[in-house]
Amino acid sequence: MLGDKPATTQAAIEGVAQREIKTFPDERGFFREMARLDNEFYGEGLTRLGHTTILAETVKAWFVQPEQASWWYVPAGKLKVALYDARDGSTTYGNLMEFALGDGQPGLVIRIPAGVAGGGKALEGTAQLIIGCENSQGERFISQQELGLDYEF
Repeated sequence: MLGDKPATTQAAIEGVAQREIKTFPDERGFFREMARLDNEFYGEGLTRLGHTTILAETVKAWFVQPEQASWWYVPAGKLKVALYDARDGSTTYGNLMEFALGDGQPGLVIRIPAGVAGGGKALEGTAQLIIGCENSQGERFISQQELGLDYEF
C-alpha cells in the first residue's frame, strides 16, 4: 500500500535531479533552451511534451508515472512543486521534496523518476507547466488519501 511511512519534508529522493538551464537575456527579453535531447539528463528518451495550466491558488496533485521518468519545467507563473516517493522498496520511500519553479526563480528542469508522485500549486497568478516523458502510456492521478499522505500545499 502506498504511504505506509509518513512524509519527510525536504529529504532527498533517489533519482530526482535538477538541471539549471542557461538564460540568455537581452533588451527584448530572454531565450532559454528547455531541452537538448542529446544531454544525458534526458537519457531515458524524452519523446512527448505536454502543456498544462494551473490557475492561481489552485492545486493539481498527485500525478505519477509508474514506469517512466518525467521532466517538469515552468516557463511562466510561479509553481510550488512537491514530490513524494511512493516507490515500495525505495531507499527514500516516504520522502518529500519541494521546489519553487517559474517566475523569479532560476530556470530549472526537474527530472522525476518513475513511481514518484508529483503535484503543484500556482502561487502568483496562473502557472504554465511543461511536462516531458518517454511515451504516452501510464500516467495516472492518485489521490492524497491513496498515497496516505498528509500534505498541504
